[in-house]
Amino acid sequence: MSQNSDDLDEFISIATHDLKAPLSHISSFANLRKRELGQSENEDIEKWINNILSGTKRMQALLEDLSSYSFARRGQLFLEPTDLNTVFENVIFDLSLNIKESKTTVTKSDLPTVTVDKIKIYRVFQNIIENAIKFNRTHTTPQISITGEDLGEFWKISFIDNGPGIAPEFFEQIFKPFQRLQGLKDYPGTGMGLAIWKKIIDLHGGLLF
Repeated sequence: MSQNSDDLDEFISIATHDLKAPLSHISSFANLRKRELGQSENEDIEKWINNILSGTKRMQALLEDLSSYSFARRGQLFLEPTDLNTVFENVIFDLSLNIKESKTTVTKSDLPTVTVDKIKIYRVFQNIIENAIKFNRTHTTPQISITGEDLGEFWKISFIDNGPGIAPEFFEQIFKPFQRLQGLKDYPGTGMGLAIWKKIIDLHGGLLF
C-alpha cells in the first residue's frame, strides 16, 4: 500500500477511536435524561431525546464500520487452511436469533477447505447472509442457498437468495463505501457492509461475478 493509504488508515484509526468516547457520553446522558423524565407529557422533549439516541447509535455503527473497512484495506492476511463448512456453522450459530425471527431458511452444499484468513472470511459470510435476510421482498420468507464449485485452480462459492437482487447498472456503485440503493428508513445501516467484504475478497485475490 502507498504512504497516502497508510496515512489515511492511521487517520481513520485515530479519529474513530477518539470519537467513540464523546458519542458514548452523549448517548449515556440522553438515556439518563429519558429515564428521569419517565412518561413525560412533553412530546417535543421526548422526540428530541429519541433523535439524539438514534443519531448517536448510527454514528457509533458508522465508526465501527469505518474501523472495519480500514482494517480490511490493509494487506495483512493470516492465511491458514480453513474449512468453510465450519465458518458457515459458526455464522449460522451467531445469527440464529435473526434467522429464527425472520423464519429464514439457509441451506448449503458441502464446502471446501481453502487457505484464507479465517476471521475475515467469517465476516464475508456473516455480511452476505445478514444482507440476504434484511433485503428481502415484502411478505416473502428469506431463502438462502450456498454452494461450492471446484473450478480447478479456484473454488467458486455462490450465495443465492430470493431477494430483489441488484440491477447490473448498480454493480460497481453498490460496492463503494457509503453507497445505498434503498432509503435509510426502509433498511437501516451505514452502507459500508458490501465495501468491506469486497475489499476482503480483493485481498484474497478473489473475484466477484
